[in-house]
Amino acid sequence: MHDNRFGQQDGLKDRLEDWIHRLSTDKSLPWAGLGLLKDLEAAVVALGGEPPKPDPKQQILEFDL
Repeated sequence: MHDNRFGQQDGLKDRLEDWIHRLSTDKSLPWAGLGLLKDLEAAVVALGGEPPKPDPKQQILEFDL
């Protein structure tokens, strides 16, 4: 049976932090600016975490559509 970690409360804060990081650095996802990132950040804070800060040294992915 497949063990799917998604949808489980255990590890949720860490997964949300990962999604914030991934979605905020991939510029091929223009829809991510529609408030989803702010909602994810609010959820992380509500779970007692802190949203990841952007790393200025990290390359931002951008695709010409």
